[in-house]
Amino acid sequence: MIRKENNPENHGFRSCAPGSNPIVSESQVNHRNMDHGRSTVSRYTSKQLADNTLIGMAAKRGKAWWWRASDEGDEPNHYDGPVPIEDVHRRLFDWDAIVVPSYSGKPIRDDDGNIQYDEDGKSIVFPDLDPDRVYVQASDNDHRFYNATPGYTPHQYHDWLLGRVGGLLGDDLVISSAGLLDQRGTAWVELSVPENLQVAGMFIRPNLLATTSHTGKISTTYKRTITSVVCDNTYDAAMAEGGATVKVRHTKNSIMREIEMREALQIVADTGSATVRAIEEMADTKIDGGQWELLLKTVVPSTGSPKGKTQAENVREAIDRMYEHDDRVAPWNGTAFGAFQAWSTYNTHERRVKGQTDRAERNMWDAIDGGTAKRDAIMLDALAQLAAGTLREPEPVA
Repeated sequence: MIRKENNPENHGFRSCAPGSNPIVSESQVNHRNMDHGRSTVSRYTSKQLADNTLIGMAAKRGKAWWWRASDEGDEPNHYDGPVPIEDVHRRLFDWDAIVVPSYSGKPIRDDDGNIQYDEDGKSIVFPDLDPDRVYVQASDNDHRFYNATPGYTPHQYHDWLLGRVGGLLGDDLVISSAGLLDQRGTAWVELSVPENLQVAGMFIRPNLLATTSHTGKISTTYKRTITSVVCDNTYDAAMAEGGATVKVRHTKNSIMREIEMREALQIVADTGSATVRAIEEMADTKIDGGQWELLLKTVVPSTGSPKGKTQAENVREAIDRMYEHDDRVAPWNGTAFGAFQAWSTYNTHERRVKGQTDRAERNMWDAIDGGTAKRDAIMLDALAQLAAGTLREPEPVA
């Protein structure tokens, strides 16, 4: 049974072109060994998150965990109600990604074969137009996102993430968050139902996540997700049903007819009743202590080495502590949903963050690029095998 909850307990929101001068310096010329011009993901400070993220519905869901009053400028980045579509355009998407020629060339040498340098000490090259590559860069500051093939077509954020979902906004869907990642190379807009729903004793929020990039990393994607308000875990709606994701590639033929786009978005924007049913079914499925131990050994297998065995045991102990004692998980202890909730909460809030990124940015990337769905599938597959009576303890990998 699902009902709208007008005043749920506020648990907080914690998730979360080269110039025309024929003689240019070496730094202005494309080098093919620079990962095709892709920018790297940088570690975000709370100030950078504040400048690049807008959070809505804060009166109902609280502020993001990284929020600090000292980071806010003339305008707050949290809204008590929905984020106005005009503010997303003005504050985040008020620029375009443009395609400019790519050049390559060799350093110029004098008659004696010596490389010539400009006044800044950089080698001078005579550029040649590269017919096989183009640059995708920002119209407002010329920041280069991607060295692409000529057929690459940027999907402008204000069009594909705002203009094409704007028709869905109203009483049933509002903008709950929007933001930029990867030095503005990736963006998202999340649409949510304005009121939280209650299912299996927990509050959830069905979402439509629209995302795209100018870096070549992801296609323009519209996907359905479910967020648990109590812990901010995000479940990929594909865990319960197909047809929850629509992807459009960055090609010259990628412009969908309006009716096609509207039909596709209506499919994705469905509140995900099948996902809700899946949660209810898991909450009604009992598991005992032995089955829980078997699930832990399955989803966190040991590599067989002493170090791998210790690492696996530490992770299992951390997940088990959540299962037994964490308020975000313990209410469903003894059920399949409790097992899934413990796994999801650990991955959202405790799993080690690798590389030059932080937890908030990592979690957003997981929702965008499918990492959440892949990790969800590990536990869901184990639960399906447990229900079928075919789950066996895995053999350690040597």
